[in-house]
Amino acid sequence: MFTVHLQRAQSCTILAVQGEFTEIAVRSFQKQIAPLLQEPTSLVINLEHCTYISSAALRALLTIQQAVRSENKRLCLAQPAPFIQHILKITGIAATISVYATLEKALQACQEN
Repeated sequence: MFTVHLQRAQSCTILAVQGEFTEIAVRSFQKQIAPLLQEPTSLVINLEHCTYISSAALRALLTIQQAVRSENKRLCLAQPAPFIQHILKITGIAATISVYATLEKALQACQEN
C-alpha cells in the first residue's frame, strides 16, 4: 500500500511517501501534488519509508522538478534508503534533484531558496 502524508513547515511543504512508489501509486501521487504546485512553497519529498521506486515514479519526480523550477521554487528529496539513493544516482536524477540524508538538511536547503 502506498500513502502520502502532507505536512507544512515554514516555506516548505513536506510529502512523506510510504510503501511502493509504483506506476499506479504515481497516479494518485500526481493528483495529490497538483494543487501544491500552485502554491508558493518549495517541496520536500521524504523517501524514508519508500520501499520501492519505479521508472514511472522517477519520471514523476523529474516532472515535478521542472514545474517547481519554472516557478523559482525547489524540490528536495530526503532520507532515501541506500538502494533508492543508488537508483537516483545511476539514473542521473541525483544530479538534477537535490538529495539529502536527513529531513532537517532538506528543509534547510529548501528554506534557503
